[in-house]
Amino acid sequence: MLVRDGLEYAFSHRSFQEYFAAYFLARVKVDEFENAMPHLLERIGDNVLTMFAEMSREKFEEAWALPAIQKVCKAMEGIAPLDNPIGYCKKVLGTPVLGFFTDGRAFFGLSETAEVFKERAALVAVYDLNRRVYALTKKDDSPDPVRREFREKIQAKTLLANDPRFEPLRATTVTPPRGRLSHEEPEAGKTKEPVTITLTEADNGWFNDYVVLGPVFPAEAKVLRELKAEIDYRVQERRRGLAKIFAS
Repeated sequence: MLVRDGLEYAFSHRSFQEYFAAYFLARVKVDEFENAMPHLLERIGDNVLTMFAEMSREKFEEAWALPAIQKVCKAMEGIAPLDNPIGYCKKVLGTPVLGFFTDGRAFFGLSETAEVFKERAALVAVYDLNRRVYALTKKDDSPDPVRREFREKIQAKTLLANDPRFEPLRATTVTPPRGRLSHEEPEAGKTKEPVTITLTEADNGWFNDYVVLGPVFPAEAKVLRELKAEIDYRVQERRRGLAKIFAS
């Protein structure tokens, strides 16, 4: 489990460290756990939160998960993600950006993250929400997050012809590297900086048709609201159970 590393000892595998971190959190006072959460949210790629939630579901949900999902659901109040996917994205994930490389690849990203971005990411990881979300959506076989016909129509000026944001994209020529599919990662130093376009609510009219994530947002909103109801029910049931025990 421990190996010698120079003059110090280290865990032989990261999962051991993550396990003991989760074990410690499951046994500290609630206020101490709450103080640790901002640091844990910076490391969503770790398994600490998931392990901790499995070890002490009651403490995890009452002390953090319920307030977190309430915060996320409050952020998306009044937004219909099917009609306003950009608005949903800005409130829950961040400011959406499309990027286009000269080799034909395209990407969907964020220029800034939303206030609830980290809470959402942690909830998605701990409760495996992506599985539930994609079970509600139609399978999309597109290898790219932005459909290829979108770029083709932009450059042919059959879509958004009068939008000046896309002029730099129209000025580029797609030249896929030889011997490599356009959606694969490029070789270092072989591709120029991408053309990026920041999206606004004015882009809602075409977003769902050309960006793969568009139809996913309504399903995600539904799953997040369901999760809020589930966690709230469990927390209230535990509180009622404890109240009965101490009243007897």
